[in-house]
Amino acid sequence: MTTRNYSSRSQQTTLTSAVTAGASTMVVQSGTGLLGGQSIPAGTTFTIVIDPDTALEEIVDATAVSTNTFTITRGVDASSGQAHSAGAVVRHMAIGRDY
Repeated sequence: MTTRNYSSRSQQTTLTSAVTAGASTMVVQSGTGLLGGQSIPAGTTFTIVIDPDTALEEIVDATAVSTNTFTITRGVDASSGQAHSAGAVVRHMAIGRDY
């Protein structure tokens, strides 16, 4: 079972460029702020929601980060890959599987 990381200090950020429905990476304005002081060690994930509270809301698992570029797994918790525009809101959130 994969270990999930959480942060109570995570800060909302935005996408710096558009993300296609099949992309496996995304670039955000502030990777450090989004992680809230956490890291993503090998074998762990960090839950991220793109476009929360909209029709395009998508849950992804971040499996690695390099500065502001996150490697992501799509289709988490029954969400599906969506295209997202540059400037889309990105948050670390608790989701259904966490409860």
